[in-house]
Amino acid sequence: MKRSLIVLTIASLSAIGMCQQFEVLYSKKVDKWEAKFTYPTYLTRDALSGIANAGASKTAKGAFDHFLKNARANERQGWQDPEWMLRADATIGVSNAAIRSMMWTAYEYTGGANGNSFFISKTYGLQGELKLSDLLMPGTDKVAFSKSAVLQKLNEFKKERGAEPIGDLSAEMAEQFVVTPAGITWLFNKYDVGSGAEGTYQVKVKWNEMPAGIDRDGLLAGLITSAENAFPIKGTLNWTGDATMPPGARVLFRVFEHIADKPATYVIEKSMPATSLGQPINFTIDKSRLKPNRQYQVEAVIQIDGHNWFRNTTAIFLSEDGDLGSVTVDPYQYPEMERPWMRLQGTVGYRERMMVPEGSIVRFKLMRASREAGNPVLAQKTMRFTGVGMLFDVTFSNSEMRSGPHYIEVTLEDGRNVMFKSDPISVEKFGWEGPPEITLKRVVNR
Repeated sequence: MKRSLIVLTIASLSAIGMCQQFEVLYSKKVDKWEAKFTYPTYLTRDALSGIANAGASKTAKGAFDHFLKNARANERQGWQDPEWMLRADATIGVSNAAIRSMMWTAYEYTGGANGNSFFISKTYGLQGELKLSDLLMPGTDKVAFSKSAVLQKLNEFKKERGAEPIGDLSAEMAEQFVVTPAGITWLFNKYDVGSGAEGTYQVKVKWNEMPAGIDRDGLLAGLITSAENAFPIKGTLNWTGDATMPPGARVLFRVFEHIADKPATYVIEKSMPATSLGQPINFTIDKSRLKPNRQYQVEAVIQIDGHNWFRNTTAIFLSEDGDLGSVTVDPYQYPEMERPWMRLQGTVGYRERMMVPEGSIVRFKLMRASREAGNPVLAQKTMRFTGVGMLFDVTFSNSEMRSGPHYIEVTLEDGRNVMFKSDPISVEKFGWEGPPEITLKRVVNR
């Protein structure tokens, strides 16, 4: 089995900084099959993240392994089909301190005239995987509730597709949902509520459209309150100087009430990727957390690996319409050799005449040179390999670096196999002075 674990992106999803990365299971055998299944891994170290991570991994690996088991059985029997395919892309519905909800949009072809489109959804709380009844008032019938919430909208969609309406939902269909900040979306697979020609359906029901029975004071309380008090914030982000943003740079917005001679107390925090000069600022805060008739300010800080890089030096006032205007941040005055992170840029490739499998990754490892300690890996980052001579731009926090030599090791990997590897590259806390061209060497006897 070939599995590639690829970090696609890191995103902060809520005011308390619920960060996650998407990982990928991948296997391909030419003219036989190709399977790709993504799933999220939450990076925060709390009980709910552990529960959600275990559930998401189990869901993804279960479906992935089931597909490969059937494919290999078909191969042993003498392959007669066109190439099989499995693709499942994960989406985060919502991530907060009470709930982690996610869905997969999937397509599978295992022979025959047509493939099958379908959804998978999972929602987790501290008690484990959540069912619809966990989100309803005690005694509420989940099927009756789902019918009241969904059927009218579903039949309107069916009418638009020239299909006949339906009058009932099953208990299984009631459980096919994903929670979002705006409400609950019910997911209907191909053939669930009609012919295959109708395809799939997604029926979105907002919190203010929910029928009686939703538990507004339970696990959903924060989401419902936030939706009812949604306050959109907009503007543009700029910074002084000609700095470019490395992948992973984020701008953190913190709302506070300025009180003379008192330290700022932040009432709301939101973050978004920092990418380019003049990029739009666009996020939503919960207005119920702001006291009426008070003047609030916003602090804007661009961070690299959790360390400040830029911040606003002039006051940013939160206006009644939420328009921050042009937000300009200025650099922290770190001595160049004393920044709390290192930034490494350059190119990487190899000289062999060979192609590496699709889905291969480049891994950068920051290591401490200590034979006694076994040259421990302090941190690592990965990116998709796009070809020989690809540009890279990675950062590492210096917080774990000690006295003594440290180095970067770069590997090119296909799943669990290391195909190419660099010699150790010495590195200081500020990085290296000039962008190198890193040439990897073939690893033999794998």
